[in-house]
Amino acid sequence: MARNLFALLLLAGLLIASRGSSQKLSSTYNLEYPHVPRELIVSSLDEQGVESLSARLTKEFDAQLVYRFRTSTAFLLRFPKGAKSLGKLARELSMLSQVGSVEANTVVIGDVLPNDPRSRDSLGAYGVKSAKPSNLAAVSASLAWDICVGSRALKLAVLDTGVDYTHEDIKANYWINPGEAGLDANGKMRQSNGIDDDKNGYVDDWRGWNFVDDNNDPMDNNGHGTLSAGIIAARGDNGRGISGLNWRAAIIGVKFLDARGLGSLANAIRALEYALSFDVRLTSNSWGGEGYSPTLAAAIEAAWRADVLFVTSAGNSGSDNDRSPRYPASYPHANLLTVAASDRLGRLAPFSNFGAKSVDIAAPGVNVLSTFPANRYRFFSGTSMATAHVAGAAALVYANEPDLSVKDVKELLVRNGDKTEGLEGSSRSSARLNIYRALVPDQG
Repeated sequence: MARNLFALLLLAGLLIASRGSSQKLSSTYNLEYPHVPRELIVSSLDEQGVESLSARLTKEFDAQLVYRFRTSTAFLLRFPKGAKSLGKLARELSMLSQVGSVEANTVVIGDVLPNDPRSRDSLGAYGVKSAKPSNLAAVSASLAWDICVGSRALKLAVLDTGVDYTHEDIKANYWINPGEAGLDANGKMRQSNGIDDDKNGYVDDWRGWNFVDDNNDPMDNNGHGTLSAGIIAARGDNGRGISGLNWRAAIIGVKFLDARGLGSLANAIRALEYALSFDVRLTSNSWGGEGYSPTLAAAIEAAWRADVLFVTSAGNSGSDNDRSPRYPASYPHANLLTVAASDRLGRLAPFSNFGAKSVDIAAPGVNVLSTFPANRYRFFSGTSMATAHVAGAAALVYANEPDLSVKDVKELLVRNGDKTEGLEGSSRSSARLNIYRALVPDQG
């Protein structure tokens, strides 16, 4: 549902990009934002003409075709050193009759705020079931676990810095690609035979994919993705560490952010397209950048058509997303669920972005304990932590009622939150996540 006039305009641009309209998109280029040097994302107006256009541009501009996106008519071009400035190239490309849009391959940043772990007396956002809850979120999680603790059949993707799939509290809930497991016809292990056994374009991707280094090892060398994965689905009732909101799940680690927590727009889109190929129910996206991207918008639209929930963070700059849009948080798609961070008293965290129209709900994001690489556990703060709570809650709702649509799950979470004075006007719900009431809305 469109949230405001600006959202309607964005949606119009999205439909043009994703359906191959005969009308040209107005290109903003986004070159004023940090971006990858010498790279532009270009889309074709005609879905049938993508190959001919990309071939033409690589020849005329001496460019390299890096990637052809699967969810739109766009492709990524890399220009040689010594070529014209990207600004001049973008303007020239946008004038061509076959070109729909041109944009920079902007930099994407993971939304984590490192927090000095001095609050070791905190139980975080929710305690283990036998512990005394530290706040209302803990109460709702404990009650929710009496109804459902998750399902190994539920696949979800964490698009981030990777996931430590060897972590003692994650490995039992980590996904293995069945198309790249076991023995092939020659008796070799599919996970290491150097063959794309499942024919998805990625060789030996038995545990996910690393779009930073373009290999099959999505190990987390930052910590951000493992923190998110632990909140969503650290193994419960195993006598170790913490319990995620889902005691059982299948986490797919997709790495596109590097050790610094930085990535590119193109790799973010590739990561989402990769996740969609495995019929996930939702993706957790604790990252963002500046500037509207028709190519990313088209990818999120493809997720909507596949009935996949896209949970994302509002951002950590303390600003109003209604006034200063941030992406992907500010896209208008019906499957996009944008999350602000609340503190333990149910107030908006000082660092959290907000938006009465463009943010959906808040969730615990201050001093949250979760998993960290190398079998460690740490406290962190940020809208990333809040996003992981909502993604985990959504997975729990799906596990309890697998036939629900993405629209159903989103509205169950947003409508059944706890309204607090400290969140008034911060989102369209003015509420904090209540997992139990989302599971049993008629009893909460």
